[in-house]
Amino acid sequence: MGAAGISVADAVQARVHELGASTTAHLTVLTDGEEGLHSLAASDHGNPVLPILDWFHLAMRLQHVKQAAHSLSASVPPHAQAKAAIQRELERLHWRLWHGKKHAVQTSLDRLTGTIRAYKLHHRGRPEVRVAARKAWSLLLELKRYTNGQCSRLVNYGARYRAGLRVSTSVVESTVNSLVNCRMNKRQQMR
Repeated sequence: MGAAGISVADAVQARVHELGASTTAHLTVLTDGEEGLHSLAASDHGNPVLPILDWFHLAMRLQHVKQAAHSLSASVPPHAQAKAAIQRELERLHWRLWHGKKHAVQTSLDRLTGTIRAYKLHHRGRPEVRVAARKAWSLLLELKRYTNGQCSRLVNYGARYRAGLRVSTSVVESTVNSLVNCRMNKRQQMR
């Protein structure tokens, strides 16, 4: 309940209707995967809601895996071949995510899992290779859990973008961070 005894869900619905949406209008909610915003928008008295996974949050997780893969050693031929295969599959995964190819995303993630596992097996006791492979492995597993849990919220981001529809909340998040930092007189971005 809010300060005036009004629930947050009621306040969201009231604001949506103030903006001109009827109770039958379809709402699109860009979400990072948490249920909170979706459940606020989808209250009992209203609008059908289409939750979409925010491209910014998805792309950041993918970028972390790409960076970890870039730092993998290529000093011996098996590592060089595995690293090249990992990077190719990551680019393929990026394309598949952008175009909302849900089943193909799972195929890429499975291929990456096998390739990184094979890379890890060929480290031959070199600690720097083992650490880089472990980091890439853990980031890939995190991305896999995230996409598997949010698969129903993946859409064709490319088509939405070309149609002039939003695919990300990054502009809003940046603005909120700037306002909070100014208000709190902060010089560093929040972590």
